[in-house]
Amino acid sequence: MARGSQVYIVAGKAATGRRNDAHVLHLSHTDRGVLGRWEELRGPGLLPPERSFGAAALAAPHKLVLFGGLSKTNQHLADLHVLDLRTVTDNTIAVTSPTLTHHLLALTHMCV
Repeated sequence: MARGSQVYIVAGKAATGRRNDAHVLHLSHTDRGVLGRWEELRGPGLLPPERSFGAAALAAPHKLVLFGGLSKTNQHLADLHVLDLRTVTDNTIAVTSPTLTHHLLALTHMCV
């Protein structure tokens, strides 16, 4: 997901398995073109559990919402997490309908 000159990457799959890390790519325009600098987001709490194929969206000024995906044991997830990008803290929100596992999460005018 991108906002302004920043691109956010949350979770995913690497050669060693699924991940629960979060990174931001800071882009800047120079006379040589576009330069990027990666930063791993770290905070006081735990990030959402390892996953791949989840849906994510930026909401509110500094919130990233992450929904579902596949767990490290290939189980379908239907959990909802709100990550505060300023403090890198995760808030889990109870989801009552597990049938939404593969639907894209759309957020409009949502303040979480």
